[in-house]
Amino acid sequence: MPCDGLELNWRHHQVVLTFPTNDKLVLCGIGVPQADFQQFRSDIEGNYLKAIARIPQLAERIHNAHREARFYGMADLPNFLRKPYGPGWALVGDASHHKDPTPAHGISDAFHNAELLAEAVHKGLSGEQPMDNALAQYQQSRDAHAIPEHAAAQHGARLEHWDSPDALGLRAALRGNAADTADYLGTFVLMASPEEFYSPANLQRIMAKKPFDREGRKNSC
Repeated sequence: MPCDGLELNWRHHQVVLTFPTNDKLVLCGIGVPQADFQQFRSDIEGNYLKAIARIPQLAERIHNAHREARFYGMADLPNFLRKPYGPGWALVGDASHHKDPTPAHGISDAFHNAELLAEAVHKGLSGEQPMDNALAQYQQSRDAHAIPEHAAAQHGARLEHWDSPDALGLRAALRGNAADTADYLGTFVLMASPEEFYSPANLQRIMAKKPFDREGRKNSC
């Protein structure tokens, strides 16, 4: 089906994620809170189509498309932090710590951990400091980044605030604002600082440009 890039839609505590993938196919997935998983899977296709129907611009394309594979679902998504090193081994990415995939930081985390680990191993092999001390510092640096991210992922995975009036107002304000939209999406993949983007001063600046109201209607000038 036609899909030129990443599309994110939030409706009724559900998030719908659509993007092109391999062999000219498109993935369209739906995230629901853990508490709703069993009810959703009781009629997977019916509940899937109900969720899509709430997004008219997507529903028409889905209706005219052909589903190439069966539905896949996952609810077994444990959150953990492991000790990431020992004699002769070290862990990065999801092997080191795993959190809810809602923010989609897995690959970013793996690269970030690998950079920290490379610095630690260099210090150990070069004799700058004992290897155990260097790897212990690697764990501390990893935790300083990972623990707040775990808390944020668990908060986001509840899908309670994605379609709140404030969230809808922000996304309405971002329409037609390519630079700030890029930063907004960048906060999801750690390419932009969430602390800087969601600072009161930055949000006030964005909202001052807002050409749409909270329901997405264009304001008169």
